[in-house]
Parts: sequence; structure tokens; C-alpha cells
Amino acid sequence: MFYACGDYNINLLQCDVNHKIASYLKSVTSSGSFCLIDKPTRLGESSATLLDHFYTNNLTTPLTSGIPESDISEHLPILVSIHSCIPTHSPALYKFRRHTNKIDYEKFNNELHDILQKKLSHSGMSVHQKFDTFISTLKNLLDKHAPLIRQSRRERNLVQKTWIAKAIMVSIRHKNRLFSKICKNRAPSAAVAYKKCRILLTRIKYKAKQHQELFIAYKKILARHGQLYMILSVKSKSAQPYQKL
Repeated sequence: MFYACGDYNINLLQCDVNHKIASYLKSVTSSGSFCLIDKPTRLGESSATLLDHFYTNNLTTPLTSGIPESDISEHLPILVSIHSCIPTHSPALYKFRRHTNKIDYEKFNNELHDILQKKLSHSGMSVHQKFDTFISTLKNLLDKHAPLIRQSRRERNLVQKTWIAKAIMVSIRHKNRLFSKICKNRAPSAAVAYKKCRILLTRIKYKAKQHQELFIAYKKILARHGQLYMILSVKSKSAQPYQKL
């Protein structure tokens, strides 16, 4: 989608008598564009010309064009109003995911097998028809056993933080459990353990964010909190502190 306007110095009112102008206008319209101004924009004592053009290929957004009467210059100003081109507020962008937490894979596979065996048993079906049948059946079963649910704000933020490995998530859950114990029991020993875990986890998350590429590459390998701490606590004088990995 584009908008182009200006003084083209081509009088579109002469497209019926000038073959060059007619050819120019034909090339413009053949590309899916059109001019919104169709009235003279320069008025003389004995002439009226359309030299100021406004082109667009936008056929969906409502447009309003006009020529205000003003003698501020030799050419009359042109006006185009583009309705709802820029929204006044940005709509909430929701992302969805499959709810696979409670899916019974054995039941899903058996049901898929039974349905496909009935639908694909017809000998008159072509390969394309069978493939379309398989895709539609699979989609319907996925919607039944693993429906789409909207991601929470926490899940959306977690997707953006690619440096958070699975081991860090385990440590965050462990820290939350310690905090729950403090709220329930008010035990001093639990408070000390929570404070140590929080300080260590904050340090790990800070270093993980600093070295995002390293953690993205090794997030599937580092499976436990202790392994992360062992690697992150290594102090090296070289320029590459993680050279041993």
C-alpha cells in the first residue's frame, strides 16, 4: 500500500486528446493505482489544468478527497482524508497455545486411527483428497483433545525471555516454595534459606541475561540448578570466561 502526491506537471484533463498522457494514465491504472483528484487544481484566466495528483493503491480504506478554495499560491491545495488509517489505540495482541497438559495420547492416537480407517477406506479418493481428509481430521481431533487457549501475560513474557533455561525455571519454583513456607510457618531457618536462594538466583539470572547466546545454546544441556551455579561461579581471568564449555 502506498500514497504518492505532488505537482506532476501532467494535465490529466487532456488524456482524451493527448496520447502520451493517455498512455501514462493507462500505465498507472494498470498497476492497480488510481488518482483521487479529478478536478482542475490550477485555474487561469482562460485555462484550467489538473497538474497536482494524488495516487494510491489502497482500495479497502475509506478515502475522501477534495480541493479547498484558497489563493495562497498559483495551485489550489489538494486534500485527502484517510479514514481509520492509524488506530487511536493499539488493540491487545493475544497469542494462543495448545492445552496439552491433560491430553491422553493413547486415546488420541486410537481415535485418529479409527476415524482415518473409516474415511480413507474409499478406493475412489485421490491422493490430494486423502491428504486433505487427514489434515482436517487431525485438526478436529487436536481442537477436541488439545484446544487452543490464550496465553497469559506471564507466558507471553516468558517466551520473549529466551535466556531463561529450564534449570532456572526449576530454581524459580523452588524459591517460590520457600517463600510459601515463610508465609505459613514464619520460621527463621526458612527465611535464611529463602534469602540465600533468592540472592543466588538473582545472580544467575543476571549472568544468564548477559550471556544470552551461551544459555540459549546450552539450555537443554544444563538440567539442574547446581550445574548452573557451578558454571556461573567459575572465575576466569581470560576474555572468554566460559571457554571450558
